Amino acid sequence: ADTFASHAGIGIGLVMALRSTIRRAVNGEMTIPADLFPRPIPPTYMLGRLDTDFQTYPEQEGIMRDAAQNMAYEASLELRKARELQNDVPKTGRACLLPAMPAMNYLSRIKEAEFNLWDPKLNTEQSRLWLLTMLGKSWLTGRI
Repeated sequence: ADTFASHAGIGIGLVMALRSTIRRAVNGEMTIPADLFPRPIPPTYMLGRLDTDFQTYPEQEGIMRDAAQNMAYEASLELRKARELQNDVPKTGRACLLPAMPAMNYLSRIKEAEFNLWDPKLNTEQSRLWLLTMLGKSWLTGRI
């Protein structure tokens, strides 16, 4: 159960950092580690002007998508390891599986959006309804 919690926690943390990239960029912060970028980070990213710089520097969008894809891949690996270990969690601790559901949901949606963090599909009412359904199913079955 401890190993499951470790992998799930890392995966969830990576997804939360990825989800907060745009909001944190407003304050000039970058939540994606520099070593996940395929090329050096352009200085404009560090200034928190991510949403407007793509018109001036279109090549930066590709850099950002590649970095988001790399981070999503790392999160996916951790969540996959956690999913493999879910049977080792005692029934009384199955509620700890639930936080992994929103993270896995976001990873599937960002893949559909081709790792574009600005895609409006990442934050829709339909995805929230689906997530609530999946959380209920996970709660009843004890599986993620």
